[in-house]
Amino acid sequence: MILDEAIELGGDEGLELVKVLVLRAGEAGNSWNDQPWFFTQVLRVALDLIGDHIWVPRFLVALMALAMLCAAGYIVFGKLKFLIVLPLIGFWLMSPDILDLNLSAMVEVPAFALMTMAIALAKLGSESRRLLPLLASGILAGIACQTKLVAALFLPALVVVVIVGSLMPGRLATCPTPEFSWVSRRWRSVRNICWVGGFAGLAFGLVLIFSPSWSWDQLWVNHVKASASNAVITDHNYEFTWRYLLYHEESLVGIILGVVCLALNRQWAALSGFAAMYGVSLLIHLNHKPFWYYYYVHLAVPASALSAYGLVSCMGVIIGGGRGLVRQRWAIAAAGSVMGAALLLTSSGIFGVPRFWEQWQALQTAERLKDSPLMKAIRDHSHERFTMFTRRPILYFHSRLVPIPDLALLVKKRFWSGELSEQSVVTKLIQGSPDLLHLDRRHYPSTSPINPFLQERYTMVWNQEFEEVWVRKPGANAYPQRDP
Repeated sequence: MILDEAIELGGDEGLELVKVLVLRAGEAGNSWNDQPWFFTQVLRVALDLIGDHIWVPRFLVALMALAMLCAAGYIVFGKLKFLIVLPLIGFWLMSPDILDLNLSAMVEVPAFALMTMAIALAKLGSESRRLLPLLASGILAGIACQTKLVAALFLPALVVVVIVGSLMPGRLATCPTPEFSWVSRRWRSVRNICWVGGFAGLAFGLVLIFSPSWSWDQLWVNHVKASASNAVITDHNYEFTWRYLLYHEESLVGIILGVVCLALNRQWAALSGFAAMYGVSLLIHLNHKPFWYYYYVHLAVPASALSAYGLVSCMGVIIGGGRGLVRQRWAIAAAGSVMGAALLLTSSGIFGVPRFWEQWQALQTAERLKDSPLMKAIRDHSHERFTMFTRRPILYFHSRLVPIPDLALLVKKRFWSGELSEQSVVTKLIQGSPDLLHLDRRHYPSTSPINPFLQERYTMVWNQEFEEVWVRKPGANAYPQRDP
């Protein structure tokens, strides 16, 4: 099973897993972390209960991805059925750079899964005029932002769904009394927003209280400094442009079809919610750098839901035989539905299916760490050793060796923001003197100041191309050990 394979799924999976080791070592306060610790705490509990198996966090993320798609299906369809959610899952899996994110122990999918579920509950509560779903919506929204702050991208959609769902006549309303006046509906929308916002803030604060560490500089200031650095501004590899949408060709057809069908069916809450999801995410990514490939999740959620709604609506008109429509309208609706469904299915077959197959093949052919000479060398020399240094954090999890806390997460934004430099990394490395070093000579060439330190305190036990493994000589200074 891919879930249990020692491969790295997603660019940041190793970063999330190494934070679990830092948390276990009681070094969260000494470690750099640009995201809240909530997801790391959840992963630690799951791994402590079940065992340090790589499939545990991946299975958890896969469940969250499924929950996110079910929530998106409820938002757009107003109900959940297998035949409704199935096309949504299909469009989702065909989205660019999505397949590995459904399985990777990264925080992006869990954060937006919680926020999408919050929006679904907000729609249910505002339309049914029940308070409990609204309170649950606020709690999930607060936890989503404590999972990853960027989940706030969907907060405008949450607000829009509550407002529109409260103002429009309640399709799900259980109250037998006549519809409230416009003034009453406006007051109800304000009240609902207050309930959701209040409980979101309460949940956010409660999770913060139990966080092992919290640094505003790391969570916000560092991001701002990194995005304003010359390295990011001048590098077009970290830029999102309109051309990126052309990599997801079938979604352009599906979005248009879904919007038209939602408008014709007067599903204003779902339409406004997904418009806010897509529009806000698109606006932010067009104007903010860096753009990482997994950020496309923010656009793939509404795109997949709208595409699924458009297809199901068209098929419903075709199969349903035009119930409730006069003959002339049925002919127009049927012709439009056939054209829309045919265009969406054709574009999906031409672009989406090959894209999914390419991602699946990439997973199948990815390097298996358990079979790699590097992993064998680390394991052969990890006996009676506790700490390690590497620029590939996934190796920490599979070797069970602990990083020096401040060097656990050597991500680009730390260097971009000026918080860290290569020279300071070498200085911290010399001070820490971990038991085992995995070095990539492209980062540490022969002219690096680390070389005299290596020759004095370490012995090289393995090398291949650019990579080397060094172990500390007996008697050399070691980093203070802690219980794992």
